[in-house]
Amino acid sequence: MDSNIRYVDITYAAIGSPVTKPTILSNPRRAVDGLSTTITDSNCAGSSSGGGSATYFVAAPANTDFTGATDASLAALTVSSSNPQEVIVEAGKVYAFLNGRGKKGLIRINSIDSGVSGKVVFDVKVQM
Repeated sequence: MDSNIRYVDITYAAIGSPVTKPTILSNPRRAVDGLSTTITDSNCAGSSSGGGSATYFVAAPANTDFTGATDASLAALTVSSSNPQEVIVEAGKVYAFLNGRGKKGLIRINSIDSGVSGKVVFDVKVQM
C-alpha cells in the first residue's frame, strides 16, 4: 500500500463534534485536519495513508450527467487546484474532482452510513 499511495485520490472521514459530517477528502488533507493517517482496514492494517498527491473537490452543477459523462465532458469540468481538498457529501449528489495526476472526474454518492465507523457507497468516472 505505501508504494501505491500516490494512486489514492480520496479518503473518507466523519468530521465534526457532536454532529459528524460525512466528508471525502484528499489524502494529504488528513494530516492537516488532524486525522489519522494509519490504515485500519484488515487488508492493509498498519500501512500509512500519509502523503500522496492532493485532490481537489467541488459540487458538480445540478444538470451534470454522470451516466452520460464522456472523456470530453470530464475534461471540461470546472474544478482546479484553487478548490478545497475536502467536501462534505450528501447522498444523491455529484461532485467533480481534479486529482494529482491532472485527471478530472465525477463522484456520484449513492448512499451514506454516517459516523466514525460509517461508509460511503459511490460511483466514480475519471478521464482516460
